[in-house]
Amino acid sequence: MKKQKIIVPIIAIITISNLGGFALTGGSVSADTIKSSQHLAVEKQKDFKNFDQYISVSNNQFVFRAPNDKIISKKEQIDIDKVLARSNKFVIDNHMIINPTTKVATQVNNLNQSNSYGTTGIFEVHWNYLKIGLDQGAVKDVVTGGTAGASAAVAFLVGGPWAAAGAAIVSTILANHYEPTSGYWFDYNFWTFQVTDAGQQ
Repeated sequence: MKKQKIIVPIIAIITISNLGGFALTGGSVSADTIKSSQHLAVEKQKDFKNFDQYISVSNNQFVFRAPNDKIISKKEQIDIDKVLARSNKFVIDNHMIINPTTKVATQVNNLNQSNSYGTTGIFEVHWNYLKIGLDQGAVKDVVTGGTAGASAAVAFLVGGPWAAAGAAIVSTILANHYEPTSGYWFDYNFWTFQVTDAGQQ
């Protein structure tokens, strides 16, 4: 899988209906604003990775255990608890097994749709992000299909907090002008609610 250098999306997501409809508007953003947004996203991601070492797996659930000498602010603890609640609920709802060594849950096959042009589905669940794939056809739908095409491409994510993941992926594809020549994967962080990494399948 090839990595893509991604630009933080500058497309404002106005609404996401329960049926998966998006209202997208392109923003006029200066280069300085884009650089500032990129830097902020990178710094946030670094901070969150610092907590990886305190994540363990118990009874097939992600658990946060920091040593007594590690100072965790009240806000950080609240945020961590929210993130763990989302990831653990997904694991339970989809009958997944978390590998206690890698601390990654791989997706069950019936939620992934594979073909010769890539795979659409949720590949992996980590304690704070999902690795999501769109095949070439789904990427083409986003690029050329307008609102209806974008909605159809990420329809499997609609519902609950995952609708925001669909919107973030659509924004990333459009903001970075991805060519529909292959499938792509996206790391969607449900702490920052951003796509933090992406690449070709």
